[in-house]
Amino acid sequence: MSNVDESNFSSFNSSDTATQVAFFFSSSAPTAVNKEANSKSDQIFYGLNIAVGILGVCANGLFFVLLCCDKKLRSNSCNVLILNQTAIVIFASVILASTYAVKLQGLYFANGWTKFYCRMFDNNSALATGLHGSTTCLMIISFERYMKICHSILHKNRFRPWMQTAALAFPWIYSAVITFPIPISTTDVANGRCMSSYYWPAVWVQLAYGVGTVVWKYMLPIGVFIGCYAKILAQMKVQGRIHANLTTNAGQNALNRSERNIVTMLLYVVVFYIVTYTPINVYYLLFNFNLASLANNVYSFFVSLSYLNMCANPTIYVVKYQLLGGIVTKLQRKERTTSTTGVD
Repeated sequence: MSNVDESNFSSFNSSDTATQVAFFFSSSAPTAVNKEANSKSDQIFYGLNIAVGILGVCANGLFFVLLCCDKKLRSNSCNVLILNQTAIVIFASVILASTYAVKLQGLYFANGWTKFYCRMFDNNSALATGLHGSTTCLMIISFERYMKICHSILHKNRFRPWMQTAALAFPWIYSAVITFPIPISTTDVANGRCMSSYYWPAVWVQLAYGVGTVVWKYMLPIGVFIGCYAKILAQMKVQGRIHANLTTNAGQNALNRSERNIVTMLLYVVVFYIVTYTPINVYYLLFNFNLASLANNVYSFFVSLSYLNMCANPTIYVVKYQLLGGIVTKLQRKERTTSTTGVD
């Protein structure tokens, strides 16, 4: 819930009921009707998110290019899925930086294109779509690793190219379908402001949707991660014992090391996902029990923390794949070859 990440709340004070209600659909800052957007705390919050978005574009873009340039890594089906996740995170990072840049500048909302922008971007629907897509990709990658390691024969005999194509397209479509409808239908423009997730038929409908979203978009991915990697680690332990007692060829040993490296890398990614997304989800549940408020800097900090997940993944990928080291080695070899040719 890439992911992700992925925590989005929109709160408002109704002048008719004087009841504060919050809407959660992952990855957005609260939009309060009675709150000035140009306050100092808002400016810091928006500026921080813009910086995270720009860093996310640069980091993920660099990793995307490096992985695409490595033919050996690119031929692995898991790495193709990781490339797809990276592309979704780049999209989310662009939306994050541009959306909060507009929020920082300020925009008067009316009918026309500003109303469209309000429903698609200012309420962070597009951003949440990217973050949910990233999380969905991570779930698919985890399941692919589970099938490859725990059911290797079935994976080898049944895996078809169209399955990989479907796995690449599914996160984009699925995240859009589960994210856009409700925010768009409950958001509108009034008095020059974007009333994000403001118009609900009843408070209990909004709260039920919010709690259901936490379960579906946070707890479900966590369950998939724990289930898949618990089985994977157990299977790898069994295989390690078998290989320790049997003589296998070097190619088989190399394959095992490669699979272990990928699993280790993905475990780092999953752990960081849990670290960055758990605080905002726990805080939201406390809010539902009237034990916390969204109108403070703690909430803003947790939202920004969840956005940092977009920058962490490419860093982990680059370090574990040793892509930069590989490029430096190739450049050094090329330089030695050139120098030797020049001497001859």
